[in-house]
Order: sequence, then C-alpha cells, then structure tokens
Amino acid sequence: MNKMNFISLACSVLAFAGVVYLLTVEDEKKTAFFMSAEVYNDFDYKIELETELLSFEAYKNKKIDSLEQNLQFSMNYLKSIQPTQEQLFQYE
Repeated sequence: MNKMNFISLACSVLAFAGVVYLLTVEDEKKTAFFMSAEVYNDFDYKIELETELLSFEAYKNKKIDSLEQNLQFSMNYLKSIQPTQEQLFQYE
C-alpha cells in the first residue's frame, strides 16, 4: 500500500509541475508574422479586379491603336496632296 501511495504522490507532483511549467511558458511574449504579400496576392477580389483592369487596359490600347492608325492615314493623305489651311487646322 505504501508503494501505491508513493506512485500516486509522484504522479501528482509531476502533473502539478507540468501544469506550472505550461502556465509559465504561456506568459512569455511571442512574436508572430504572416506573409502579407502572399495573402494579398491570393485575395480573390484582388485577382478579380486585376483581371478587370487587364481587360480594360486591352480595350483602351485597341482604341489608342485605332486613333494612331487614323492619325497616320490623315498624315499620309495630307502629304500626298496640297492641303488647304482648313485641312491643316483639322489635322492639328
């Protein structure tokens, strides 16, 4: 019986020591960090907006290309003829 009491007391002391250790370890300040760039890049709404922006950018680039082409045609036309003052004013 004495042996059982000793084992029980030893287990209780070990359990108490473990609880005290865990409580003291939790009190230490811990520093955490996260990968903000990774979180931002994986954000669904960011991906959706980026796709929309690329689509809008492609649309605007097509418009600019069309305007450049019209300007080039106008310039070539004016070079091929003797432009009037009114035609030069419209070109400018």
